Amino acid sequence: MLIELRIDYWSEGVLCFDPQKVLSRFKEAFPTIEIDPTDWAEREVQQITEFVQSSDSPDAVKESMLRQIKGKSRRNGPVFHFRLALEDGVTYQGHVSRYYASLRSQGVIDVSSQQQIIGVVRSLGAGEPRIDYTDGT
Repeated sequence: MLIELRIDYWSEGVLCFDPQKVLSRFKEAFPTIEIDPTDWAEREVQQITEFVQSSDSPDAVKESMLRQIKGKSRRNGPVFHFRLALEDGVTYQGHVSRYYASLRSQGVIDVSSQQQIIGVVRSLGAGEPRIDYTDGT
């Protein structure tokens, strides 16, 4: 099951999430949240940088690749992952970036937990969450 709120980067609106503020909202609602402090956008930049530096590509190609990944990181980052273990015994995987916040489980989230999660997502003030009952990946 997937509960998500996505901001359309290409829309006319000018809106994005502050990932740390989103996490603080989840922390208020779910004090047992486990937040991975790794900025995965920055981590991706580091991994691509290491790969590019060790490649035999021409310098112009390397510069272009690094400029692109740094731009992506600047637009989308920071990106954080988190986990929620709720009373229903299920652990949920979460993700938050400037344009996307989601919570995913392998099974259906119980109604009480759904309502609590959706309440947090709605409190972000960026529209209605999308719920996919078939997504369990």
